[in-house]
Amino acid sequence: MVRVIIMINLFILAAIPRAALACSICFYGDTDTPANRGLRWGVLTLLAVLLVIMAVFVTFLIRFKKRARLSTGEL
Repeated sequence: MVRVIIMINLFILAAIPRAALACSICFYGDTDTPANRGLRWGVLTLLAVLLVIMAVFVTFLIRFKKRARLSTGEL
């Protein structure tokens, strides 16, 4: 059933190529509208959150490696 739904969606996108385009904010209208500015800030915020999460994870791995070395007596 899922395969049928995917095939129908792909057929619709192939038959109507405009439906495959991004939102209307990206292609039409002024680029300095409040909606477009909000979209940019939203993307930047999500990227910043992702960067912080990745930095915390890498820091955790580095500290974990250091503790493992200390527990085995290696320096």
